[in-house]
Amino acid sequence: MRTGKQLAAILLAIIAILYGAWLVVSSNPTSAFADAIRDTDRIVVHARGFDEQAGKDRTVFLQITDAKAIAEFNSNIRFKRSLTGGQCACQGFPGIDWYRAGERAVFTGVQHKKAIRWSPFNYDLPLTDESAEWLANYLNMHDVPLVGLAEILPPTPVAHRHSAQPWGHDEPCVPE
Repeated sequence: MRTGKQLAAILLAIIAILYGAWLVVSSNPTSAFADAIRDTDRIVVHARGFDEQAGKDRTVFLQITDAKAIAEFNSNIRFKRSLTGGQCACQGFPGIDWYRAGERAVFTGVQHKKAIRWSPFNYDLPLTDESAEWLANYLNMHDVPLVGLAEILPPTPVAHRHSAQPWGHDEPCVPE
């Protein structure tokens, strides 16, 4: 016969397993991201990638302030339900930041054209194939340059092997 402590431990283990399973099934990064960018009034696409310290010295490629254009952009950012994205050492290219009433609400970096790095998650969120294609086409249509950071800005402390590659590079990210 099991003791009360053993039964309590088994019950807690079962609850933890069920809670973990619920988190995996119910986690929806698209919904969480949509909540974070809701009511934003400006989107800025810039050269610094996912660089929280970039400040005002970053090169800006595109600013979106039209409410309809922001709604279209936001509705096309969708993530795969599976949270299997990894995280490489680069900062991504380009960076895309959302602003609300003049304050930066969300900052991100596009990772290898297939994912977005966003700080609440500890990894890169993989875009759906359709969303990745839409984003690539949108940035191309709006003349976001397909050159890497090394060709636009002076070197930064985060250097890596492919820093001079296009923002949509597909090679693995390996720090030097």
